[in-house]
Amino acid sequence: MRNRKTGYIAAALGGAIGGFLFTLAGYYLTSVYLYETTKDPKWGAVYFMLLGCFGGLFVGEVLGCWLILRLGGYREPGFTAAMLAFFLTLLIVALPQLMWGMHWGLLHLTWLLALVALPLVARFFTNLTSSVRR
Repeated sequence: MRNRKTGYIAAALGGAIGGFLFTLAGYYLTSVYLYETTKDPKWGAVYFMLLGCFGGLFVGEVLGCWLILRLGGYREPGFTAAMLAFFLTLLIVALPQLMWGMHWGLLHLTWLLALVALPLVARFFTNLTSSVRR
């Protein structure tokens, strides 16, 4: 029997846990790689580490959201993950424009937005479109 619940909490928890863990993994792997390959990292290393963090956030949040919804038996976990990937792509593309002149404290709010609010928005659009398609 399929779960008829909306899945907002599951999407937010899966996205936050997966995004957090994969962001840490991406940061750790890129820092180890930079330490092993160059003994004197330059400013390019900072951009490389940010790329590892954003890649970890993107992959981890989408996979975490999909996995929790799939294991929980919620409807259309793939569509929610695809919507989340779309919204994360928009955020990552818009982030350099958002960061221009931004206080570093506001960057933490952007991460919080990515980890919690975007899975909720993706699940909202999934529930909205699934009610129209029925």
